[in-house]
Amino acid sequence: MSGGADDDAMLDCHARDRLAETLDAYPAQVWLMQRCLFWQHMALNVRWASPLVDIVGASEDIDFSELAWHIDPPANWPSRPLPTDRSFRSGLIGTSREFDYSTLAFMRRHRTAGTVVRRRGAPHHMVGLRVVDDGLEVTATVDGLQVESLRELARIRMDSVMAETIALAAIGRPVSSLVDHPWLTETHWPVVSAQVFDFHSIVTFHTGRAAWRMPWPVVI
Repeated sequence: MSGGADDDAMLDCHARDRLAETLDAYPAQVWLMQRCLFWQHMALNVRWASPLVDIVGASEDIDFSELAWHIDPPANWPSRPLPTDRSFRSGLIGTSREFDYSTLAFMRRHRTAGTVVRRRGAPHHMVGLRVVDDGLEVTATVDGLQVESLRELARIRMDSVMAETIALAAIGRPVSSLVDHPWLTETHWPVVSAQVFDFHSIVTFHTGRAAWRMPWPVVI
């Protein structure tokens, strides 16, 4: 009788050890499964990118195809969907939720399905990549230029107040004629909005979208 009880106790002890090992490994297994599913999601569904992605990547020597591999899924994905263009559009075009390019705002912008590259010794030199809907969008504050993209649009924030007459005349003109920067030199993107504020100006322009495929294979 005592032998059977001892055997049962030993079996229970082994079972508890196995359960403890499984519970210890569970968070890592869930994390890996979530990452694998997220990589598959991006490979299957991300089909577009702002043309600024290639321009910024070439200028800053950033391989965005490799960088995309390091985009972490949000902790609550897929229970909650990824950001959509609608969740950002009011901040891009409107004025009530203006994005100010501060370090805190920049990091917050990319904490959901995004990642940020920062240059050592230059804390305000930041380039961010994020997944929005079926596309990749870039945000950058580099050498005084503050720019972000969203679907077929992008905007530049200038720390100067543009004259109202210039703002009105800018509509329809290439953004390169208004903002002198190497990223824009070879473009012909038309200005769709020029907003003047007390201490800065925002120029929104139409970039269109470029076809994009993630470099890793789709596993079925």
